[in-house]
Amino acid sequence: MELNPNWEICGEASDGLEAVHKTAELKPDMVIMDVQMPRLNGLEATRKIHAAAPGICVLIVTFYESSDLPQMVRDAGARGFVLKSELFEALTDAIETVMGSDRFFACPHSS
Repeated sequence: MELNPNWEICGEASDGLEAVHKTAELKPDMVIMDVQMPRLNGLEATRKIHAAAPGICVLIVTFYESSDLPQMVRDAGARGFVLKSELFEALTDAIETVMGSDRFFACPHSS
């Protein structure tokens, strides 16, 4: 799916460890990382990416809803997160926001 003609997907990874290696190899502007990943979860992979290349924007996507999530994402070095339940509505805004050196945290709706 093409959200913006100015964006180019340069790689994909099937697990967190591969994401870390591909990020080092491809040096993308942004990594979109799932929290639930085999071999190395997305938050740990984000920590490794951020430690090696703090200038790379990492945006976390997850089904996981928790009041602790914003702090966990910040601590890992990501610039924001989007819940998968709101992914299509928020993804374009999230990408443009974090690429503009700001942070984006799509918090769950309160019931």
